[in-house]
Amino acid sequence: MNSPLDVSQTLPLKCSACSSPPDPGYKTCTRCRARRNAQSHQAKQRKKDAMQLLAASYAKLNASKPVVLSETLKRKSKDEGDSTPVRKKKRVERILKSYKTANAEPVNMVSKDDNAAMKFGKEYQTASEMYKRLNKLALKSKPVDFEGSYSIVADPAVDNGKRASLVARDIRKIAHFSFNHKAALGPAIQSRTSYSLRFQCTCAPKGDEKSKKHSLAASLNRGKDNAAGGLCQGKVQVMVMEDLRHPMGIVGQQIRVHIHHGHVATA
Repeated sequence: MNSPLDVSQTLPLKCSACSSPPDPGYKTCTRCRARRNAQSHQAKQRKKDAMQLLAASYAKLNASKPVVLSETLKRKSKDEGDSTPVRKKKRVERILKSYKTANAEPVNMVSKDDNAAMKFGKEYQTASEMYKRLNKLALKSKPVDFEGSYSIVADPAVDNGKRASLVARDIRKIAHFSFNHKAALGPAIQSRTSYSLRFQCTCAPKGDEKSKKHSLAASLNRGKDNAAGGLCQGKVQVMVMEDLRHPMGIVGQQIRVHIHHGHVATA
């Protein structure tokens, strides 16, 4: 018959966190338990501070609809005697729910009239999408009257004037429209929020016999103007303006392109 198990043999001889003898009935010593409780208290305090920062951020983001906690939540947040973990967890969940409810709708910093004012021609998702369309138009020996736009996130290092020059260069090199992107027609038209450049089309006119045999892209590839038929009276205009339509208030740039080549026609 087996002898009774000695309980003292089953207890640990050392604290599970340090080498000190553990307290009776515990696996750890008093000092380690106190340290663990202090760390737990600090973690709860950090979580509480994070919640306060979150509330401040939401209130700043949605100033027109400030977050107002109910009287019940206010009263319970002031109750320091309630220290049970379950009730604290429920209180945090209720506060989070109140924040989400108060900020369910996105912040719209631009009115409907402002959105309508930013409409220009066909809006493309990317610059590449617009250049692809322009390249197709350039390959056809037909009159063009194109209006299109796209928006990007503004780069602080690239102002509206520099962006307009870069777009003009890309239209010349990528979209294959023939004009001198370094020689604008007169000074730029600019304001605090916009910058506009205009260029003279340098392809052969629509009525010229030689231009009928060559497309606009072919005229560009030759790199020479058709002196016999003169220059086309078309214009290329690039405008860059401030775009504030982002729902989170991120400043953007809207690029508008207007190309009139040959006689009046719809692109």
